[in-house]
Amino acid sequence: MKDMEKKELNDETFRITSPSVFLEIFFSKDKTAKRISARERKNALVKLLRILAVLLAVLMIAGFVRQNIAKSSGHRLKTLMEEKRHSEYLSSADQMLAQHPENKDLREAAANVLLRDILDQGWIAKLDNALFTEARAILANAAGQSRHNPDGLKIVKLLHWITDIEAYFSGRKPEMLLTIFRDEIQIESLLKRWNRDKTDIRHVFKQIMLQNPSELLQNSVYSHLDMLRTQKILYFEVIQNLKNSIEAKLDADHLSPVSVIDEFEHKYPGLGGIKELREDSSNYIRLRQKVRSEQWSEIPELLNELEFQTEFFTDKVGRLLEGKELMHISSDFGHTRQGVVLAKLKLLSNKNSVPSEKNRVLSESSEKGR
Repeated sequence: MKDMEKKELNDETFRITSPSVFLEIFFSKDKTAKRISARERKNALVKLLRILAVLLAVLMIAGFVRQNIAKSSGHRLKTLMEEKRHSEYLSSADQMLAQHPENKDLREAAANVLLRDILDQGWIAKLDNALFTEARAILANAAGQSRHNPDGLKIVKLLHWITDIEAYFSGRKPEMLLTIFRDEIQIESLLKRWNRDKTDIRHVFKQIMLQNPSELLQNSVYSHLDMLRTQKILYFEVIQNLKNSIEAKLDADHLSPVSVIDEFEHKYPGLGGIKELREDSSNYIRLRQKVRSEQWSEIPELLNELEFQTEFFTDKVGRLLEGKELMHISSDFGHTRQGVVLAKLKLLSNKNSVPSEKNRVLSESSEKGR
């Protein structure tokens, strides 16, 4: 036994061959000193075991408390769900997800409760009665209840698409297929969102069916989706060709695009926006004539009189006002509708400072007479 407990010292290194040797080294002032007594070794072991026992107890208590807190929270959520206290459930679940975002089961459960709460608030009825502002308010409130739940926020986003497509068709005139220079922008946006999220949208419809068996909303949305696809195929290319033809006419000197617009209307009588396009074309020609003939004194009054109703001609007016002669008026405003309005205001504010041709000649004659 003594041989087993023997320490081997070599310079500053040593090997511990038994627990007693460790205690001897630990309590010795000099690592080469004699062994400590058996009682001291025993006391040291007792102290060490007590420390380990305390640490183990702390860990066990912490785990027990954590487990009971989780169990208590889970029990509370279950109770809230059974009592259909959806708002309180979502609030508690969102607080838990803020601390434990990796809890996939809770995220899924909270998303299901969120959808149920949205339906219970009459979201579908709002769509059926064209109360789209109220329908969107329900979704906005739902998003606020799921700040830390990506599954819930995804459902809200998908329901927004359903709301938007129903709102779009509700706002369209039934006798018109679509209004050019306006509807194609919305159609393109809705189709792009569908292509991006179509798998999730189909899934959310299945979830809705589990809680609301009526297929009316689903049938309406899919019917409208088919209409959007058809209208894009039939009309987007011809509308773009119309834009190109109008541009070509306007870029050519002294040519009016009215004949192109009339031909388009005759060929596609079901499309809206032709009247506004024709009026904007005529107004643009009037303005362009004033600019090219440098009738600066008349331009402010004409701009105040004209009203451009299509973004297409609003942009054209913006570019016209950015011509060399009017650079000092419109260079800071850009091509947007707001830019044209600002250019109008600037022109009107300078109206009195722009001399008429007659006054300019009189002024020059007066200067020569002096």
